Amino acid sequence: MKMSNFRISVLFSCLLLLSCESNAPRQHTDITGVWRCEETNNSTITQTSYLLDVYRKASDTTQYVITNLFQTGDSEFIVVKLNNGKLTLTEQSLTGMNVKSLSGTVIDLRNIQLSYTIYDGRRDNVIDAFFSRK
Repeated sequence: MKMSNFRISVLFSCLLLLSCESNAPRQHTDITGVWRCEETNNSTITQTSYLLDVYRKASDTTQYVITNLFQTGDSEFIVVKLNNGKLTLTEQSLTGMNVKSLSGTVIDLRNIQLSYTIYDGRRDNVIDAFFSRK
C-alpha cells in the first residue's frame, strides 16, 4: 500500500512540474517576430500603439520586411537593411504613402528605436517609434 501511495505521489509531482510554464524570458536570436510599436507622430502630436511583424528576406540575410508600419495593414510592407545593429531604408512606397526616410538602432533583440518620415499625400509625418517585445 505504501509503495502505491509513493508512486501516485511521484506521478503527481512529475505532472505538476511538467504543467508549470517557465517564467524565463524568451530567447530571441534575431529581430524576426511580432513587435509592439509605440509610435509618436511629431507632426500631429499623436501617439499610437499597435502590433507589427518583422521577418527576414530569404534572398538576403541583411534585409528584413516590416508589415503594418504606420498601421497600414498586414498586406503593406517595407524592406529595411540591417548592418551592425543599424536599420536603414531607401525611399519606398506604401499604398497612398511614401516612406521617405527611416533610420534606427537595434538596442537589443527586445528593443528597437526608429525614426522615419512618411508622406501621407497631405504632409510629411515625422515619426519616432519604439519597438518592443518580451
